[in-house]
This record gives sequence, C-alpha cells and structure tokens, in this order.
Amino acid sequence: MTASTPSIRAPVSRSARLIRLTPLIDVIFILLIFFMLASTLEDHGRVPLGIAEGGASSAAPTDRVHIDLLPEGVRIDGEAFPGGNIVESVRQRLRETPGGLVTIRAREGVGLERLLRTTADLRGAGIDDIALIPAPER
Repeated sequence: MTASTPSIRAPVSRSARLIRLTPLIDVIFILLIFFMLASTLEDHGRVPLGIAEGGASSAAPTDRVHIDLLPEGVRIDGEAFPGGNIVESVRQRLRETPGGLVTIRAREGVGLERLLRTTADLRGAGIDDIALIPAPER
C-alpha cells in the first residue's frame, strides 16, 4: 500500500478575506464634498415679488407707475426713458402719486438678469410695492 501524501495548502491570509473599505470611504467623502459645494442652503438672490392681477384691482391704473423693459431701452408710463438710472424717475412719479404701485413688464428679448437687477435697484431705493406683469401672448 502506498501511503498518500497529504496535500498541503497555503493558509489564506486574513487581509485577503476582508474587503478593503479605504477606497469606498474615499469615494463617499468625495461625493459628500461635491454635494456640499453644489447645493445651497440659503436663497441669497431671492427677490420677493407679487404678480399683478388682471381685471379689477385695489389700485386704480392712475396710481401705478408702469415700467416696460424693452430690448432696446426702457419705457416709464409709456414714455421712452433715456438710458441711465430709472430709480430717480420712478421716485419722482411716486411722489406725485403717493401709495402707488410699481408694475414691471419685461418684453420678449429682455433677459432675466436685467429684470432682477431693475427690481433689486428699486427695492434697494426703498420702493417695495412692486408687481410683475406677464408679457402679452403673441
């Protein structure tokens, strides 16, 4: 009888059996940093606005200062306004009609940045009663 030789196996090291978590943790931290930088927790550029209603309203149309933002310029109460700061002109008209509402209509071709800048300028000057009017449909 021949004696069979016992097979010798190399022991499997403990480190080979474990899943290494270091690369996974690195990926999780990178994703965490990405989402923290990409998200915002505060509304820094938020401008509260009202939307003017159609039909009857509490303020008569003569109590309004109407601003039309056009691609080529600005109209205040239907009159062309040369470039520059419109805040002083709106203040002057509001002195003539105290308690008036300022309505802003951005026509087609006017960017959102210009609309928000105009609104922020008016609010910065202490004019708080501002409403947006939707542009007319074509």
